[in-house]
Amino acid sequence: MDVKSTSSNVKSGGSLLEDPEAEILLSHSQAILFGNDPDKVLDVKVTDANGNFKFMFINPDSMKLIKKNGEIAGPGGLNYTGDIYRTARIMVDDPYFLSPDNDIYIQPYEYKDAGVLTSILKSYTLQITVKGSNSQTYQGNQFLEGALDQMVVYILRKNRPLNLPDDEGIPDSPTGETKFGYKVIAKDTTNQNGVVSIGELILNLNPSDKYYYYAESSINASHTYKTGLISFKFDYTPGYGSNSYVEGLNGKIVHKEPGINNGNTISLIQDYSVFNSEYFHPTVTWNIYATPLMPEVRGRIVRGDQPGIGIGGAIVKLVKVNPISLERQKTTNANGNFSFSFLNVTYSQDPPYNVNGPLRLLWITANGFKFRIINIQGKGADGALVWGQRLNLG
Repeated sequence: MDVKSTSSNVKSGGSLLEDPEAEILLSHSQAILFGNDPDKVLDVKVTDANGNFKFMFINPDSMKLIKKNGEIAGPGGLNYTGDIYRTARIMVDDPYFLSPDNDIYIQPYEYKDAGVLTSILKSYTLQITVKGSNSQTYQGNQFLEGALDQMVVYILRKNRPLNLPDDEGIPDSPTGETKFGYKVIAKDTTNQNGVVSIGELILNLNPSDKYYYYAESSINASHTYKTGLISFKFDYTPGYGSNSYVEGLNGKIVHKEPGINNGNTISLIQDYSVFNSEYFHPTVTWNIYATPLMPEVRGRIVRGDQPGIGIGGAIVKLVKVNPISLERQKTTNANGNFSFSFLNVTYSQDPPYNVNGPLRLLWITANGFKFRIINIQGKGADGALVWGQRLNLG
């Protein structure tokens, strides 16, 4: 059971400061002044598969108002005056969930239906910014070096420890989706600023509990980047506030205070919250870095007289110029699609590592259609393709 006060005024040194309307849940030391049973456990039950429970106990004492105009000492020398009530609350004994704020008044021998009570998950939001590699090798005439849009970010689990909450991760992924054999917990695509927000992640309290992240360019992106498959975990570190983390080397989160970073363990705020209303939902920001892959060219061959109708079986040759030489050859599929991936890039061996070739053309032939030559225009010198570039020709 708990004791609470409906505060009607606040005094300091005998002077009236304000006249608020607020409810205060008294601490044990405050509540014991108005009765001998604060924090008394009335009954303990385990919820069923649907979250239902039923307590069986006899309450011989009346709840509700137990003292009119009671006075309690607060922090900073403030005294609060108000009506004192005895109330019952449901306490959820689970490290991942908070307890409801509902005050339940039970009179002697009364049957009470508490209705539907809400227990909030102790979750956090991970806001990730995906950036191009800051390695010097990829600088100089490269396609993208800053934030990357159209990157699909995955949050994954390899193994799932027992007794974790059933639902985690927003936006949801399709049921049963996997990546590299790992379960997809959540995934989303970065916006124009390279940012994605993954919500409803939980603390990794179990020693074997950890997440993994992976990011790659979406199929429609005009670039081709990816990260490694990297593990990370979050826990609470006592004594540090919500703003005490900063970006460290290689995008890892470290505390401003020295000696806190521990590999890929990322510490959040200290948390003593018990009830829903006490919880501060943190948003943690993190930069991760993606590596540019070798460039790619893709496209679709369609009829000129019937726009939108693909030409299957067309021969597409990727040709280097200066001198002319055949690099690769593909045949379009039934829809007229083709692609060339992991194309070679040549660049200066000295800073700033400017891309200088090779220059390329596409030669396209199909039975019954005219021969076509298409110039490939990359982002490098004279139109050379660069690291991380995906050229979509339609």
